[in-house]
Amino acid sequence: MTPPLDRAAEPETGGGPAPAAGRPASAPIGRAVDVILPVHNERAQLERSLALVTAFAAATPDYHFAFVADGSTDGAPALIRAHVEGAGLPNLELLAYAARRGKGHAIRIGVEHARAGSSASPTATCRTRSISCSRWRGRSASTT
Repeated sequence: MTPPLDRAAEPETGGGPAPAAGRPASAPIGRAVDVILPVHNERAQLERSLALVTAFAAATPDYHFAFVADGSTDGAPALIRAHVEGAGLPNLELLAYAARRGKGHAIRIGVEHARAGSSASPTATCRTRSISCSRWRGRSASTT
C-alpha cells in the first residue's frame, strides 16, 4: 500500500492528496516534461539545488519539477515546502510521504503524479554538488 502524500503545508490527513504547494488545485498546466527529483535526508545539500532548479523553472515554464521526499527525517520536506511556496511558481511541487520506501518508489510516485507526455529523473539526486539544468533544455524523455 502506498503511503499518503503530503502535497500541501498541512500534515497528512489520510484522505486524498491536497493541492500542491504553490499551485491552486484547478490551475491549468501546460507541460512538456515532468522532472522528478527524489530526495531523502538531503537538507544540507538542498539550498544550491533549490536555487538552480527554481531559476530553471522560472525560465522554462513548460517544465514541471516535482521534489519527492522519500521519508526524510532531517527537515528537508519543510525546507522544500517553504521554498516552493516562497517561489510562487506553478511548475514547482513537493510530494512527500513519511515512510522510507527508496529512490525507485519516489520516482514511481513522481511518474504517477506526472501530467506531461514525458517525464524524466536525473540519475543523480540533490546530493550532487552541481545540477546542470541547461542540459535538460531541448531534450525530452521518450519514456515515462
